[in-house]
Amino acid sequence: MMALVPNDVPQHMSEGTKDVLEIHYKSLLSGAAHRGQGDENEQFSAKTKQALETLAKCKTWPTQQQNEEVAPIRVGDITITPYRVSHSVYDAYMLLITTPEKRILHTGDYRMHSDLGSGLIDLLRERIGSVDVLITEGTMIGRKGEIVKNEHDISHEMAERMRQFKYTFVLLSSMDAERILSARAAAAQAERYFAANTDKLCRMIDYFSKDWPAELRGKKLSKSVYRITTDLPAEKFLRHLRSQGFAMAIGTEQAERVKRFMEQFDASEVQLIYATWSGYYQDETQRQLYPGYAKIRALFSNIIDIHTPGHADVGTIAQVIETLHPKDAIIGIHKDKTASLTALNISEEMKSKIVPDRLNLSWITVRRMPESER
Repeated sequence: MMALVPNDVPQHMSEGTKDVLEIHYKSLLSGAAHRGQGDENEQFSAKTKQALETLAKCKTWPTQQQNEEVAPIRVGDITITPYRVSHSVYDAYMLLITTPEKRILHTGDYRMHSDLGSGLIDLLRERIGSVDVLITEGTMIGRKGEIVKNEHDISHEMAERMRQFKYTFVLLSSMDAERILSARAAAAQAERYFAANTDKLCRMIDYFSKDWPAELRGKKLSKSVYRITTDLPAEKFLRHLRSQGFAMAIGTEQAERVKRFMEQFDASEVQLIYATWSGYYQDETQRQLYPGYAKIRALFSNIIDIHTPGHADVGTIAQVIETLHPKDAIIGIHKDKTASLTALNISEEMKSKIVPDRLNLSWITVRRMPESER
């Protein structure tokens, strides 16, 4: 999406977001180089290079630590202040947008059921305060039956399962810092070596482990990460892993490599912890868009799903609305088209301020701000 923004329009993001995107795009570029020539591959490389060039021009604010203030971004008479929140993508932020007339909070994606997210309500009360308009995500409103657990409990569940099987593969998102560190802490708790099967995952693990907020660094992490980024390690190393066991973080891109590697071990002692959203393999549309998840699952006979959403549950969304008590309007985003914020357990006063989902806002005007005002 960055590349779609005109070159003369400044783009801002946190340092953490920029670092993670740089790792992501450089890993894609490296993979394209290994695949060699071909029109499709060359087009992919060109787009990836363009994304890196755009990223390099982006302005940044420092990754926010707990209770730390970040200098606001000023655009003319508009002020945007970022506030860090927990999400399944690293270094997510709410944005408080202040104009001469209104205070608007755009939540983006957020959650409260994690170590980083536990201070959400205090953040809203003590640092953000009252707002005129609330724009909030509503992803979980349309998902019935999805269990919401604390990220800390997820780590303990993983550790218990790792004790039951000698060789564990953990399918997770390379962008999900809290899940990666939960898996790494679980491996240490289960006394298993922690490994990763792609250069991208290894680099993300190194970055997250080093750059994690100070209040969360107390998590017990294994000392090192084995980088198993070739099809098969040397026989001596394989013997070591057969003897000691391991937990390996994997993505969806390397199914064949995973298959060749897991065949080196006793199948009865091999398992997959599926640590991401189940919709990627259960929903037909998602299977078409992201076939790698089902492809990885098909390799294993022992599978367990251990996951919690990266989004706010309905109780949290309701609590956010009642805490902020917006004066003028509440707008729901990032949700199923059939889901509505009116289904939340909130006061009638707050329900009356919810902007109808199908409302046409014909009075909004978008204009390019003159450079002198930016």
